[in-house]
Amino acid sequence: MVGSVRNTMNPTTLQKPKPREAIVRQRQEGKLLEPPMGPQLVKLSARETAGSFELIEIEVVPGLGPPLHTHPDFDESFYVLEGTLTMRIGERVLDLPAGGSAIVPAGTVHTWTNRGKAPMRFLQITGPGGAMEAMLEAFAQRPLLNPEEMAQLAELYGTIVEGPPL
Repeated sequence: MVGSVRNTMNPTTLQKPKPREAIVRQRQEGKLLEPPMGPQLVKLSARETAGSFELIEIEVVPGLGPPLHTHPDFDESFYVLEGTLTMRIGERVLDLPAGGSAIVPAGTVHTWTNRGKAPMRFLQITGPGGAMEAMLEAFAQRPLLNPEEMAQLAELYGTIVEGPPL
């Protein structure tokens, strides 16, 4: 048959994805986790987004932040809500004030901290989702780990510690 296309797929064997319902969360709504660095509110979990991403609101007191690290299997994005987030991405150190954003591709060494005098808040979006929320839950259940134990636990969830915090 020249000039025509024949559909060889059997429509009865194709499965349509299940429709998801809209999810709406107000400012203080979500799943609250309390790892050692402070309260973190899961606004959208990987389960709720079919694994495509997770959205977490993070509040950080002055002086805190994770060690230098990488995530080989997922990207991490940041959007600052209040205060200033100081980040190291590769060798570059920069300040992101409220309204600023950044994306850190998978495998890129990075860290962040709050160098201000007051708590700061930002949104963290990781995709594909799942590992970050699971890691934060694990840290919340084990708040008294030393840095070596924290690095070992982080590695179980796809985060590789590469150096000290900022």
